[in-house]
Amino acid sequence: MLYDANLKASYRTEDELLKKRETELLYFQNQIEKTELNLKRNKDKLHQFQQQAANIELSGRVVTGNLKKRLIATEQEIKK
Repeated sequence: MLYDANLKASYRTEDELLKKRETELLYFQNQIEKTELNLKRNKDKLHQFQQQAANIELSGRVVTGNLKKRLIATEQEIKK
């Protein structure tokens, strides 16, 4: 009953409540899409860094500290 009273106090009509719900759903859908896009970008970036490191090692050179840091940072970003 308290929940109903709070809803009635917050929204004058059912339509107002439904519009608020729709607005929040759209917001969360956008947040999910942004997160999925960032994850894809980070995975692509990680793959590129891994390819670079592999090519460097295959050519007999040593992977730079900077590239190693970028690999680690990207892996950590993906794990978040």
